[in-house]
Amino acid sequence: MWNAFVHLHSFMKVFYNLDNLQGIDRAVVTIGSFDGVHLGHKTLIDQIKKEAAAIRGQSVVITFEPHPRIVLEKSPVNFALLTDLNEKIRLLEDCGVDSLIIVPFNLDFAHQPAETYLSEFLVKKIKPHTIVVGYDHHFGLGRKGNFALMKKVLEPLGINVIEVNPKLIDEITISSTVIRKALQAGDISQANTLLGHPYLISGTVEKGDGIGRKLGFPTANIKLRDDFKALPLDGIYLAQVDVRNNTSFGLVYIGQRPVLGESLRRVVEVYIYDFDENIYDNNIDVKLTDFIREDKKIENLDALKIQMEIDKADGRNLIKKRQEIAPSLAVVVLNYNGLGHLKRYLPELIEYSQEADIIVADNASTDGSVEYLNTLKEDIKIILLDRNYGFTGGYNRIISKLEHTYVLLLNSDVRVTKGWLGPLIQVLDQDEWTGAVQPKILNDRNKSFFDYAGASGGWIDRLGYPFCRGRIFDEIEEDKGQYDTPMEVFWASGAAMLTRRELYQKFGGLDDDFFAHMEEIDLCWRMKNAGYSVKIEPASVVYHYGGGTLDANSPFKTFLNFRNSLFVLLKNEKNHLWLKIFIRLCLDGIAGMRFFLQGKTRFVLAILKAHFEFYAKAGKFIRKRKKLKVLQTQRHNTQGRIKGLIIWQYFVKGKKFFSEL
Repeated sequence: MWNAFVHLHSFMKVFYNLDNLQGIDRAVVTIGSFDGVHLGHKTLIDQIKKEAAAIRGQSVVITFEPHPRIVLEKSPVNFALLTDLNEKIRLLEDCGVDSLIIVPFNLDFAHQPAETYLSEFLVKKIKPHTIVVGYDHHFGLGRKGNFALMKKVLEPLGINVIEVNPKLIDEITISSTVIRKALQAGDISQANTLLGHPYLISGTVEKGDGIGRKLGFPTANIKLRDDFKALPLDGIYLAQVDVRNNTSFGLVYIGQRPVLGESLRRVVEVYIYDFDENIYDNNIDVKLTDFIREDKKIENLDALKIQMEIDKADGRNLIKKRQEIAPSLAVVVLNYNGLGHLKRYLPELIEYSQEADIIVADNASTDGSVEYLNTLKEDIKIILLDRNYGFTGGYNRIISKLEHTYVLLLNSDVRVTKGWLGPLIQVLDQDEWTGAVQPKILNDRNKSFFDYAGASGGWIDRLGYPFCRGRIFDEIEEDKGQYDTPMEVFWASGAAMLTRRELYQKFGGLDDDFFAHMEEIDLCWRMKNAGYSVKIEPASVVYHYGGGTLDANSPFKTFLNFRNSLFVLLKNEKNHLWLKIFIRLCLDGIAGMRFFLQGKTRFVLAILKAHFEFYAKAGKFIRKRKKLKVLQTQRHNTQGRIKGLIIWQYFVKGKKFFSEL
């Protein structure tokens, strides 16, 4: 195992060999066991990600395998792991860590002097820019190394050493202890709350004795990867089961099967609802969600079958309750003559969005889109509109027909990824004052770069000019994890935006007069003026092809952008409105002159047309502005807005990246 160099887990590099740590630049490092990767750990990880983003470096977690206690104590008492190595890797990847270094822990490593640990391990092997550790971090022979020694040795070498808030370290220790106690008591709800995710048991499916199948309840026996894996109280649990890219509910039995009349080893067996395939030797993930009952001795196999029927029914009832209280979500895709995009992107959307209703609304396409959609009618819902109402009108008409709690507006040319919906839903679940959230949006043509339409969250300047974390004007940054911190922004991209249906309706939806472009900024600004937050959740990632319905070099798109940008300002700006509009008109004139000098006369005409239409409809938008005042509050939200001018920062000061602002 340790001969492997590096394995790519989607976006996280995992290193198993300390002699080949290539591709780690300006590392911001933290060190620990990270067993369970619970909420306390995630807070610490957020800190290193923030530090790394500030220096355009990489967040790096160093952990040890096997766990030091196993090596140092040989047979540790009262010791159990919340995560085996594979589980830990996947959970750290979900946190958005750039690189994970797994140090092979042995007695030679443990017995090296503290100074050697610093010079030969950290400095020579890791070459960190910054190290983030707790106040009680000890290392080296006899655990003589501490934070003070780190500062003394490393800071003269130009390595920053940051001490984590002692309270956080205490919380991490306490949380780990409480989680283990909750598992021992079968309190899976408390354990999951502290973990921030369902408790995970994973392994491979091995052959059992076949008794479950004989009773009409075929079960998968899980072979655990680590003998020290912590198992909860013996009994029956409801779980989400992932196997062969399929997610289902199942019943998990943990115990020694007392009905067989012998004292056997503790086992983990899973009965998967509505599933009967041969999955021997397959990897399986079991995520415990509910405790049903404790294990108990049952007299014979007939009584066992009766009890299993009762457990199955109890599980069904829990599933029904979970579905009743779970957020009702619709992913709405608006299509107009986008047959190629539908064929390319819809299959993955269906595969990775099992928890949502997928609704495809067609704006009277003429390219065979409807015929293709009908081939997928078992997996999606199709709504046909009688003509092309544009992006705004189409969405408004569809969403007005829905009754879902949440709606996600998704462009037809967006490629989604596995697990993309969960992090977005969680953001809205956790805060009722969050009105909208978007995923990190990368470019599907060049997957290592951000996408123009939204990147990692939208901002505006004092004149209302929009830009993004990862994209300012036409300067698009490469994604190196520098904007992977969840945060509040000013607007979410309409290419992939999750919002609350009732809130969408309350604020009038997308403005029909926009037709397309800037309409999401207008909606988000209305929410901000009413005190709601708009957020980016980079744990969710999608890829946008771009130009799916209107080419970026189209004069019509230029017309829409210039006109709608003025409409957005007129409707929503609260301070010095007319002065800002005057300055914007002047700057638009300068942009027109620039196009003229470049010989792009069609774009000059597009700007002129945009201004004429703005003047013609100004009265209408002033009336809209007055109506919106009843929705505005004193707690209007300006997060995600800079005080300066992005034009000045970009063209005069030469600041091309968001991190430089």
